[in-house]
Amino acid sequence: ITKGLKEIHDNQMVHHDFHTGNILFTNPSIGADVYISDMGLCKKVDNEEKTNIYGVLPYMAPEVLRGNPYTQAADIYSMGMIMYFVATGKQPF
Repeated sequence: ITKGLKEIHDNQMVHHDFHTGNILFTNPSIGADVYISDMGLCKKVDNEEKTNIYGVLPYMAPEVLRGNPYTQAADIYSMGMIMYFVATGKQPF
């Protein structure tokens, strides 16, 4: 999952809607290939607008909720929320 997010960021993109529902497995029982889906909101970092808010609330970075532009840091925050959910089975907030 982190390699996929790194690939997005290496291409100067931001996912905008990174959450557990957008992580797909080809065969979860054997831990096979993992895919990040819902790339429709993915945008170049330099094309950000402050007016649009996308995402699933528990995974959204606080700065995004305050109306600041999405950045790669917001995706990394979302990754942290995903990791928390995977480790505990519940949302942090």
